Amino acid sequence: MKATVLLVTYNHAPYIAQALDSVFGQVTDFPFEVIISEDCSTDGTRRIIEQYAERHPGRIRLLLSERNRNDNEVTARGIRAAAGEFIAFLDGDDWWTVPHKLQAQVGFLESHPGCAMCYHPVLRVYQDGNRPPHPSLPPGARSLVTLEDVLVRYHVNSCSLAFRRDALPELPAWYYAADLADWALAVLLSSRGAVGYLDEVMAAYRIHGGGVWSGVTQVQRIETRLRFFDRLGSDLGREHAAAIQGGRAQAYLDLALAWESQGRLRRAAASVARSLRASPGNRFVSRTARLRVLARVLLPRVRALASARRKAAG
Repeated sequence: MKATVLLVTYNHAPYIAQALDSVFGQVTDFPFEVIISEDCSTDGTRRIIEQYAERHPGRIRLLLSERNRNDNEVTARGIRAAAGEFIAFLDGDDWWTVPHKLQAQVGFLESHPGCAMCYHPVLRVYQDGNRPPHPSLPPGARSLVTLEDVLVRYHVNSCSLAFRRDALPELPAWYYAADLADWALAVLLSSRGAVGYLDEVMAAYRIHGGGVWSGVTQVQRIETRLRFFDRLGSDLGREHAAAIQGGRAQAYLDLALAWESQGRLRRAAASVARSLRASPGNRFVSRTARLRVLARVLLPRVRALASARRKAAG
């Protein structure tokens, strides 16, 4: 089997048909299987995927939870079960937008044997229509990225990810405890080979109220990133310690901006200080950038103090 499409789903009844139709609309010169890992949905998702399995005999394998697990095993069991040389990911509320996506990514990995994974920009689609759809990345992003890039600024949507099955002979224990399974997977893969980038939008990432990630605040997202760094396994090696610290420093910098946007200036200043302590001389996050954020955080307070002094003097 050349490729496996791994679709992970839970309570995606309004969207799962579009996701599956986009998979079976793929045009390839190789056979591929579809594994659907479903986590005991309560909204009819399971019945829909069972109907698709009946319509596509021999093409779909179902991995069904007896109870809602809500953990990384739902993804891990799909990886273990995959028979394909390459695995492409899709969540049940997203979809692929072009019929040549799978062919393009498998072809890229075949022609770049040093790459463990590849990805591409996606179209960010807002279900409520409050914002127009837009690409996740600007044109002309780097063609190859490294583990350090993935650690410091992770921007890979799971619906754009494809990788070599043999790059993950087994998943380490820390993966199962990771808060962000997609990111953990990208970290593991990029530690075992280069990361390729295809500069074409080939999937849509749906942002809706029922989404696990889109339903939390910006501060909560960044705090989850910080917990992720705390749980990274030692198997990454000491040579990547600076990048891990750089990622933590960048997260604190982003947290400072999130607090600043809410007017919580004291917390914002404390987050900048933590960024400096996390990685004072790190090449991945420049001191200039952190000082610029610090100035942005402190400037309103300086202006307020100056205004108060002028009023007191007048």
